[in-house]
Amino acid sequence: MNRWVPLRSLVSMGWLYPLAEVSQSSAADSGELAWRLAHLSRAGYPVCPTWVISTSAFEQQVQRAIAREPLWGEWPQLLWQSSPQSGHRFSQARPIQRLRQSLGSPNLDWSTSAPIADLAVGNAPTVLRLTPSLWLGEGVATLGLTQVLGEEYCWGDHQALSLAVKRLWAKGVGGRSWAYWRHGVPPSQLHFAVVVQAIAPTQVSGTLTCKGDDVTLQMVLGLPKGFNETIPDRYEGPLDRITAAAWRQGQQEQIYQPMAPPQGQDYFYSVDTTETALQRIKPDAWQPLGTWARATAAADPQPFHWHWQLPEGQSAPHITQAWAWPFTPPQTHPLRPTAGEQWQWVGRPASPGRVVAPAVVISAHQSQPAPVDYQIVVTTQIAPDWLPALKNAVAIVCEEGGLACHGAILARELGIPAVVGIPGITEQIQSGDQLRLDGDRGTLERIKAVAPLDSDPPSPEVRVPTHWDTGRTQLWVNLTQPESASSAAAWPVAGVGLLRSEWLIQPCLQQRHPYHWLAQGDGAILQTHLMDQLRPILAAFAPRPVRYRSLDLRSHELTTLIGGPAPETNPTLGVRGTFSYQQYPDLFQLELNALRALQQEGFTNVQLLLPFVRTVEEFRYCQTQVAATRLNTVTGFQLWIMAEVPSVLFLLPDYVKAGVQGIAIGSNDLTQLLLGVDRDQAIFSTTFDERHAAVQAAIAHLLQQAQSLELPTSICGMAPVRHPEIIPALIQNGITGISVDQPALAATAAAIAQAEAQLSH
Repeated sequence: MNRWVPLRSLVSMGWLYPLAEVSQSSAADSGELAWRLAHLSRAGYPVCPTWVISTSAFEQQVQRAIAREPLWGEWPQLLWQSSPQSGHRFSQARPIQRLRQSLGSPNLDWSTSAPIADLAVGNAPTVLRLTPSLWLGEGVATLGLTQVLGEEYCWGDHQALSLAVKRLWAKGVGGRSWAYWRHGVPPSQLHFAVVVQAIAPTQVSGTLTCKGDDVTLQMVLGLPKGFNETIPDRYEGPLDRITAAAWRQGQQEQIYQPMAPPQGQDYFYSVDTTETALQRIKPDAWQPLGTWARATAAADPQPFHWHWQLPEGQSAPHITQAWAWPFTPPQTHPLRPTAGEQWQWVGRPASPGRVVAPAVVISAHQSQPAPVDYQIVVTTQIAPDWLPALKNAVAIVCEEGGLACHGAILARELGIPAVVGIPGITEQIQSGDQLRLDGDRGTLERIKAVAPLDSDPPSPEVRVPTHWDTGRTQLWVNLTQPESASSAAAWPVAGVGLLRSEWLIQPCLQQRHPYHWLAQGDGAILQTHLMDQLRPILAAFAPRPVRYRSLDLRSHELTTLIGGPAPETNPTLGVRGTFSYQQYPDLFQLELNALRALQQEGFTNVQLLLPFVRTVEEFRYCQTQVAATRLNTVTGFQLWIMAEVPSVLFLLPDYVKAGVQGIAIGSNDLTQLLLGVDRDQAIFSTTFDERHAAVQAAIAHLLQQAQSLELPTSICGMAPVRHPEIIPALIQNGITGISVDQPALAATAAAIAQAEAQLSH
């Protein structure tokens, strides 16, 4: 009795169809490989001609076999009595043999009119490649099982194709796939589609694997069969640095091409070679892969793996296979690679959120921008004195800067999305252009149609917990503006670990530099304005401490204000931090007077954090001024320093002897000074960060010293947010507090709790 549905009927039953007909909403019907290829094809990527035999064909054959000879009663016993080393024993079990024989039955028939004949290349016999296209459930990657099952090849005639399909199906219940069934996926639940592709003569072929900003490219001359017998040419590195010079040349002796005409089962022929793909193929052949990968990584952050080929007579490669892990079908198409005018860019995600709005381009030479009204600010770099004009911005885009630049800090404080590090963007965008910005993925897209602000899925509602169990490690919040005080104070944080005074004072300045206020005799007025900014923050957090970091004015940041100093050649290493207090003592005294006046109003929760302290002598000078103002006479007042200049690594015991009561590690400045890089240049921010061994060793040394000196410690840069994997080391080395921006509080609390739990075991 024939238990099979003839394969010619697959067409009429809708089980055999071209890639273009793969459903966008159902990955289970076509499997991950076919679904992802169709997804890429719809988005404009070149995908080789592909047909799909749907999962329904396999499922019906399995069900027919089971209905005739039931084996589910024996299935659980087979699974659980087999050890991980007994795949062969499993495959030889009688129920499995029956199923395999049924799936491999030869009595299939293809109609000569079946549209699968469209796969033929010209009039010559065509070699077909059959690849499993599996679906194991949401979030489950199928690349591993696909590689276990392997591929089948056949000639492009109906009988040969029928046999190849059955051989591939039979592998699905063989010993090689036993480990997957042991994890609870029996054949009745396996969605097993088949991707069918014709193999054309090929100039070069290869693979592309992309994980975040890192990519691995491999290629050989001819068909991928050459990978088994050669050392492929290889590139490993950042996604945006794929150049011919960065490749590592391999070694190749054979080039494989499809056989024609048929000679037995030899589907390929080979020719000798002493060249490699890099030596023979121009960079134009593989360079489009970098563009496609960047667009795909920007639209869908899942790691992905592609196979690609450059057919003879073509100038650009096409994609033959594609996977991602974990496999979750994205709800949007990848951004289409286009020629001509660029309309999609990838930078660094600096502040989360998504928004669609018109752009306003602010020139780097513009002294002071006009107030922004619900627009996306596109500029070279945000200056601190722009804050009053940007209060109503809906997003920020910067050409320069890393995740700790002023634009990124301001965006996180205002709770708006931001993308930084897109060189030349101000020359490519015009004011009025409609933009879609994704601060989670770091993408910016120019769109033609006006879309409402809520066109993207809304962000999940943030639920403020009443308490956190973070063990001995306290969680603090960074702050810059009084408008954020109430919402930040609602979180169960220990207090404000960093109050950035440079941003706090901006709304008070009225286009005048603080030095100009003092020079014109208006210091008392400026002090009153500063107190008005500070008062609601202290009130919102009382009695929890608020660590006010005194002004660290770099000469190049307030150049648009009246009466400021001339920009220095190297302002990062210039007159700044506590050294500047000796050069401009009146401004530091104004800050101290403001803090003292607030203490006398009853706000005894204010503390002082000194920035960019280079020497113990600088600290002693500040300490003398603090004592003269009588700030230190109030119970609860503490005088801390930022640990961000490398000299602190050697001077910490001396600082403690001089009276330092705590250190807050400024990972941003510490990183750039230790490694000799400018944190505001995006090119450095992708390579040098706080995870560098030198930076981690310095932080560990500071924390261990502080622990032996019984000195409280904190870290208030972006390091724990960008790289939560460093939190266990911070806690193990004795850090007592971590301070982050408000949007990162929940995630950081969870990371601290997890690290505390792991270290307690």
